Amino acid sequence: RQVPRTSRSGRAISAPTIIQASERAQQVAETAPEQARLKATERDAQREVEAQEQVALDARQAAEDAQRRLADMQDAVREQFMSAQRAQELRVLLYRLALTLPLLAAAG
Repeated sequence: RQVPRTSRSGRAISAPTIIQASERAQQVAETAPEQARLKATERDAQREVEAQEQVALDARQAAEDAQRRLADMQDAVREQFMSAQRAQELRVLLYRLALTLPLLAAAG
């Protein structure tokens, strides 16, 4: 006489259920290497994404540093430029006065 198998809940398991479970276990065993390969591929892709994000971050930081250096250089040169511009404007004023004062004195 064959003793019926029972599940953890105590209910009897029929032969078709045992066969289905066996087939399911075989399917899982067959797909396990493929799943492991897919997981490895996913990890590799994630590492590549992270590497690309790091490259992009490095590029943004380099661009920001370059912008800061440019702004610093422009600030340093701006005062010199303004001083040279004022000197030029003063020279133009003096030349105009040198030309117009004698004419005004002669006419007056």
